[in-house]
Amino acid sequence: MRTAISFAMLFLLVFSALLQGGEKDAKCQTPRCGEMKSMPVITISLAASSTGQQTKRVTYSPPPGWYVRSHRVDVKERSALASFTVNTVPREWSYLSEDQVRETYKGLLELAAKAQNHALGIRLAAEEERTLAEVRKARSSHHALVVEASVKGEGVFRANGSLQMTVIADLVWVGTADDIARTSKDNR
Repeated sequence: MRTAISFAMLFLLVFSALLQGGEKDAKCQTPRCGEMKSMPVITISLAASSTGQQTKRVTYSPPPGWYVRSHRVDVKERSALASFTVNTVPREWSYLSEDQVRETYKGLLELAAKAQNHALGIRLAAEEERTLAEVRKARSSHHALVVEASVKGEGVFRANGSLQMTVIADLVWVGTADDIARTSKDNR
């Protein structure tokens, strides 16, 4: 785990140094809007003994100004019971389902009914509808890639499990908030 974190930190330092470049002129360092590049962003290597199991979840968020347009997976090795998923999710994404909201408010509404507080029940029902409306809204800025991988051995006297894979992201430069503000000032 520490090795993966160390590798990720080293990768981010190298990537940011590449983005900043060695030139002094800041305008030469900024990519053109729509400029694209492909690069490996997540590498996972898992191994499990015949009776063992190993799982890993890794998230990659692009640097400011870059957007994950698409991705592809390069599987170098896969054996036994190895599986993975790669999902593109909005940045700072958290999951809350309508069922979870309804279940939470159901308990609160039951408490209001037991207390015979009709005004509280009406307020809670209105708040539940507002919360459900918020859950239905999709909000995102830049996307992140989330990889979940799992390896399991096939059992006693059977094969070990392994997985080695790399996720390659296609990134596009959309600019940062500062770039957009600067461009809008320049166009006035």
